[in-house]
Amino acid sequence: MSEQILQSRRQEAWALIRKGGFSAKIGRAFLIQHGAV
Repeated sequence: MSEQILQSRRQEAWALIRKGGFSAKIGRAFLIQHGAV
């Protein structure tokens, strides 16, 4: 996966986390999976 795509995915994941609830769990799982946390 290109760095640019990964960067935009991270931003989406952070947006989900800020939204809270179930979305936050999905976003957090993504960030952990990709070593961003």
